[in-house]
Amino acid sequence: MTDVLRQTDGDVVGQPVKRLRAGDRVRLVSPCSPPYADRVEAGVSMLRSWGLEVEVPDPAVAGAPLRGVAERAAELQSALADPEVDAVLVTRAGSGARELVGEVDLGVLREQPKFFGGFSDVGYLHAAVGRLCDSPSFHVPEIAWDGRLNRELSARSLRQALMGEMTGVGAGTGEGVWSGSTVTGTLTGGNLSILAGVDAAPRRTGPRVLLLEDLRETPESIGRLLRALQDRGHTEGVVAVVFGQFEDCGDPAEVTDVLTTWADGVVSTFLTGVAVGHGSEQHSVALNWPVTVNTRLGTVVPAQQPTSVDVTW
Repeated sequence: MTDVLRQTDGDVVGQPVKRLRAGDRVRLVSPCSPPYADRVEAGVSMLRSWGLEVEVPDPAVAGAPLRGVAERAAELQSALADPEVDAVLVTRAGSGARELVGEVDLGVLREQPKFFGGFSDVGYLHAAVGRLCDSPSFHVPEIAWDGRLNRELSARSLRQALMGEMTGVGAGTGEGVWSGSTVTGTLTGGNLSILAGVDAAPRRTGPRVLLLEDLRETPESIGRLLRALQDRGHTEGVVAVVFGQFEDCGDPAEVTDVLTTWADGVVSTFLTGVAVGHGSEQHSVALNWPVTVNTRLGTVVPAQQPTSVDVTW
């Protein structure tokens, strides 16, 4: 793959992954909490309706207790290393991903970039991919599909991400608060609670845009987590902060005040109310990939399609 996006100073920013087409193979993995069988069936049906060949995990995984580290690591390693698999999607988040960071060779994505998608607890794996690879990983909803939460918008955004047709994401009408100028940087981040508990990776050359979202916190705990995040080094080199969905976190106005007050002391450009995270109708976004934050429009748009090349392995 020679189509590599570069900054003006010549440093490599990101290497595209294969854009999927009908007939391409998607393997589902369950490295975290076991999924619900009916939701896995719904997700598989959706992916197959797009013409994709879906490899389904062992049905016994659904609803079973959390499996051992070795078994979950082997499943993920096999999927990432298999040259016949074009995309690896996590069925369910929950817990357990942190245990796998030292057990799985995520560096295989350097030589064989492919679509790897998940969110929430999968953030531990996204962070590790960001340390090791120039290719993106994807913050996408669980494939154990919850039709009450994820409907047309979530499905359309996931399909666009898989097919290399991402359009970006904006703040909901009347929900967004933004400040600053329009800037471009490499998108990093994910779940605030996870990031606040791990040290930031050594900063690569170039500006970064930090994405944050969370679930079932309070305005007070969010404030503590933001300070811990900063202490861990996650704001170094950040030129903009994008706040996604903060679900079940108390009074939305209080949460917004905590977020914007903190952001105002860290960066000059920030945006709230973006539909990424644990809320209803979630957009899919590419991490470890350049985006432009447009404060006039309240949008976050890929600077170039992360799934923009056709590849024959």
